[in-house]
Amino acid sequence: MNSFFRSLILIIFFAVSTQAQTKITIELKNYDNDTLILGNYFGEKTLVKDTILAKSKGRFVYQPKDTVALGVYLVLLKPSNDFFQYLVNGIDKEVTVYANAKVLDEVDVKGSPENKAFYDYMKFLKTIRPEADTLKAQLDRTKKAELPTTKEEKALEDLDKKVQKEQNDIIAKYPGSVLSLLLKANIEPVIPEF
Repeated sequence: MNSFFRSLILIIFFAVSTQAQTKITIELKNYDNDTLILGNYFGEKTLVKDTILAKSKGRFVYQPKDTVALGVYLVLLKPSNDFFQYLVNGIDKEVTVYANAKVLDEVDVKGSPENKAFYDYMKFLKTIRPEADTLKAQLDRTKKAELPTTKEEKALEDLDKKVQKEQNDIIAKYPGSVLSLLLKANIEPVIPEF
């Protein structure tokens, strides 16, 4: 999933140049270190933006004096270098991110409907992935056996349509948002036949 979003993120910073002033509180369970590294994506690189020191055990606050570029940010845990992501959109002024260092794909965000939609979408993809992987494996086996692949291709096409519907629903609900730009960057263009 990380490589999926990483490729999408390459495009986002070229499209977004607005700045945002925001306060981000991170409540992190099962984390004994007193330091987090904040980074953001810029082109093909991940840049270290800042170091955040704990205000108390598991509680970190990032409130820069300067404005922050809109986009996808990551919070890097030490010493494991595991991370989770969140969106800075210029609208949400106070955001609280709740995470568990042992289960980083279960992140909850308060004060940001767009971040909630981002994590709901990631959870949706996580539920779809096993079925897609199974269908792709079945398709490969069917092709190797030189049997008709219509059933598997149709099932994969239906899954793709389900993902596209989810993407279109989010884009319609959050037009012009960072999340919307991320999703639009992932949508394959329809090439007309000549």
